[in-house]
Amino acid sequence: MKIQMEIETDRLFLKALNSNSMHKEAPKALLKFVSDDKEDFLKYETAKSADFYTLNFQKRTLDLEYKLMTEGKYIRYYVFLKEDPAKIIGTVSFSMYRGLPYCSLVTGYKFAKDYRNRGYCTEALKGACLVIFSTLNVHQIYAYIMPSNIPSEKVVQNADFLYEGLSIKCLKVQNKWEDHKIYKILNPFETA
Repeated sequence: MKIQMEIETDRLFLKALNSNSMHKEAPKALLKFVSDDKEDFLKYETAKSADFYTLNFQKRTLDLEYKLMTEGKYIRYYVFLKEDPAKIIGTVSFSMYRGLPYCSLVTGYKFAKDYRNRGYCTEALKGACLVIFSTLNVHQIYAYIMPSNIPSEKVVQNADFLYEGLSIKCLKVQNKWEDHKIYKILNPFETA
């Protein structure tokens, strides 16, 4: 699986990063991103380890994600505005690849509060999905969304995902099993 490491959309750059990216400022930029909106992000994420909000943890995260990306096992793009290519404003990731007969991935994304409701998340998700579909053997991409996360539902709907159903207690969020709505988009480049 050969993964494209950078994507450009109308207003954004999506890039795979490691701890040497951005003149070694990537771990600091990532720590600022995850820390600034910590309380908001935690409402929809799994519990974090005690050292998650440290520079060393974020450095290790970047290097591990980058390694997994080069091996075709995990994909995370960090999102930047073209006019501010040093500040992380969001992420779009793809995980849980399942080969034939499914050929599927699961997507996840998060954006800083100051950059929401401007279409950036939808633009990043659409751009990333198009690249994934056009370059990898993927038939479908799923998104799992807590019913209370209305803004996230709007993102996938605007990115042409279709609602498939509700999965009961499917994901543990902050040590509690939560229901998630399932959305899916099919590869638009497939002919059969």
